[in-house]
Amino acid sequence: MWTRNTTTVPYRRKQRQEPVHLDHSVDMTELLLSISQTQNEQQLYSLLSPYKDRQLSIRFMVSIISRESDWQRSLALLDWINDIARYSPSVFAYNVVLRNVLRAKQWDHAHGLFDEMRNRALAPG
Repeated sequence: MWTRNTTTVPYRRKQRQEPVHLDHSVDMTELLLSISQTQNEQQLYSLLSPYKDRQLSIRFMVSIISRESDWQRSLALLDWINDIARYSPSVFAYNVVLRNVLRAKQWDHAHGLFDEMRNRALAPG
């Protein structure tokens, strides 16, 4: 005979482990100033190397790119995000870099970004 267990264990949902980000402990203004003083990709990558293990959220990184006026530096930041730090591809990051590239009338680079987005299954917005 089947008997029903009257003692029920409450269902506990596993809490998703969110990565710990240093966004609030990093002075964005100071980081932007340091980034603006870099002269090439190597200097930029060296400056960002302490954050390589995704200690900054993608939202923080997109904010950095959106405040970057130099289209070449914004492209280098996107490359660092995707290739060095290995963030998941972000349509927001691409859109901001695309905006910077288009403002600078760099049509070939814009076309290349569109192709790259398509290859990563991202739709420009």
